[in-house]
Amino acid sequence: MGDILSAMLDDWSEGVNTALSTDRLPINACPRGHNSMFAGIGTGKVAIKRRHGCTIGNATAIAGTTVPAILGQYAYKKVASGAITQQHLIVSDAGRLDILASGTAAAADATAASPFTTGTKYPSFATANNLCFFANGTDLKKFNGTNVQNFGITRPVVGTLSGAAGAAGSPSGTYELRVAYYNSATGHFSSASNTATATVVVVGQQISVSNIPVSSDAQVTHNYIGVRNTSTMTVFYQAGSVAAATTTATLNFSDASLITPFPDTVENEPPVSSIRYLAWYKSRLFAASDTLLYYSKLEFPEAFPADNYEPISPNDGQRITGILPAFECLLIFKTRSIYGLFGEPGSWEIRNIVPDIGCETFRSICVADGKVYWLSIQGLMRMATLGVAEPIGQTYLSGTFNAAILNLSKYTNACAVADLVNTQILLALPDYGETRNTRIIPFNYRIGRFEADVWDPMDVSAWGLIDDTTTGQPWVYLGGYGGQVFLWGTGTLDGIATGCTTSGTLTSTASSTQFSDSTAAFTTAGAGLAERTAVFISTTGVTVRRRIVSNTATQLTITPATTAVTTGWTYVVGSPDFQWDTPWLLVDPRFWKKRFKHAYGMINADSTLSMDLSTNFAEAIVATLEFTAANSAPVWGTMVWGTSLWGSMTPYGTTRQRIGRTGTALRLRIRIRIPNKPITVYALGVTGEQKSDKLG
Repeated sequence: MGDILSAMLDDWSEGVNTALSTDRLPINACPRGHNSMFAGIGTGKVAIKRRHGCTIGNATAIAGTTVPAILGQYAYKKVASGAITQQHLIVSDAGRLDILASGTAAAADATAASPFTTGTKYPSFATANNLCFFANGTDLKKFNGTNVQNFGITRPVVGTLSGAAGAAGSPSGTYELRVAYYNSATGHFSSASNTATATVVVVGQQISVSNIPVSSDAQVTHNYIGVRNTSTMTVFYQAGSVAAATTTATLNFSDASLITPFPDTVENEPPVSSIRYLAWYKSRLFAASDTLLYYSKLEFPEAFPADNYEPISPNDGQRITGILPAFECLLIFKTRSIYGLFGEPGSWEIRNIVPDIGCETFRSICVADGKVYWLSIQGLMRMATLGVAEPIGQTYLSGTFNAAILNLSKYTNACAVADLVNTQILLALPDYGETRNTRIIPFNYRIGRFEADVWDPMDVSAWGLIDDTTTGQPWVYLGGYGGQVFLWGTGTLDGIATGCTTSGTLTSTASSTQFSDSTAAFTTAGAGLAERTAVFISTTGVTVRRRIVSNTATQLTITPATTAVTTGWTYVVGSPDFQWDTPWLLVDPRFWKKRFKHAYGMINADSTLSMDLSTNFAEAIVATLEFTAANSAPVWGTMVWGTSLWGSMTPYGTTRQRIGRTGTALRLRIRIRIPNKPITVYALGVTGEQKSDKLG
């Protein structure tokens, strides 16, 4: 009999690492983690558990000619009567703007339910002066909490505006006339019209103004008239106003009373319609198109003077992909570089702070713990210090961030959010061959490591970070491709309503896309199970994962079709498929063959688990053990560690499984698909017996 050997893993603080070969990993790292997340952070040793699920935000999908994908979510906060209120805004590709409240998504403005152009036009949001602004490269809109309006006001066309001498009054001289539109709710003026063709000459007479242009924009509340005495004034001044629909006015003023300058013809222009990105910075609204950066007047987010723009290296063959205030400057992301805007207007300084790393999409940019995160073609990046871009994706997960695993050509669809509750950056992006965001990769920014290489609850079209209106806690919302949003981090299932069947056995197969369980009670209310996932398992353990398109109470319709699944297969609906691998356990000496005797586990679960065994650095699974980790007072295996070490840790169940396999190295994989069963793995270990050359 050889020497008794052992290896123990009770800390996974290095997280999932696909950058190193599996035989070179640190003992506290994992080469493969599916639907896993950290537990016990801050206790000295990091455990692993099955990730959280999500609950339904709106059971009935947002309306549209087809079931719409969610393009953006935003927490719009405004101050009213000294209190801050919040609305959960949702933009979908049906062109709609909706508000989620009390489990229902309804049009934000019933008179303009679809204010945006339909199609995949991702919105950028910004709040300024108590208004929410939107830009998507085509549409420019704002929302005041009740009504959707145009972003800015188009200046009047002078038309046949004219003046004539009227009754006796104060004005004396030769005057020019202009008109500007005004919104009394926001205090915003348009730029002025051109000057009326004819001047008006008066001597101690009022000025009668006619043919005042009228705007079709509902936000315009007043028409303001500006005048200039051609002999004594170099600029126009406000001389009076009338209601928006009024086309005539009578002006009576003395030149000395004209003290408020009138807008010129270019100073209050709306931003150009091609802008895609917005940011409120230094009390100005910044807006970027693919090549130019525009900025508003100080404190006036809707006023963009015609010459208020800066080109950002326009001839470098790169487009702007996002803007963000950070590190006391405005970061300007391009596809393969990053610039910073410093200083003030008139003395702006634009520096290329990262010359060789860019950003694929503004929807991936987020901030947590004072650091900026974004997706580049190199993977997930982090900037903790201005100008220093850390390739954390390539450092720890290069085996995942590559063209064999992910669809790099569709990175522009990716999106990310900072989960401030769970200290995670959640990056959703498309797998190879996919155009949807089919995979979530969670990075724990507190520990600085990845918690999994795959989360796959349902396809993610847009994240949102929305404060709980009662507690103020910021919650992540997952926006799907089927007109629904889901409150992330709640429950153990993925968008499955209470009472819905989550597992069973197929009793019939109507086609390659329709499978039935005559005993099931699937949820059919609202959108039913549309967009959730189903995993079908054969009697030999073969699995097929598919997306649910629709369902009845007993039948699931899935996509894409599969001819493999048939009657007698079991299925699981909307439940995380938890899988956690150990690195290769060599149980030194490295090059000697051993007989692996037992596997040990300290696991908090009350469910049947699976443990797959692989040997000798081969991916093939040589055996699968099924066991139940019951919650009882643990004894960690007296033959190895002794009861004195673990005996007091009563909350956790333990297991000892016989292995009975020989080899130079062993890998364990813990799995569970059973719905509604949380699991936390605190420690795993193996014992073995060294074999002699002859016995080996």
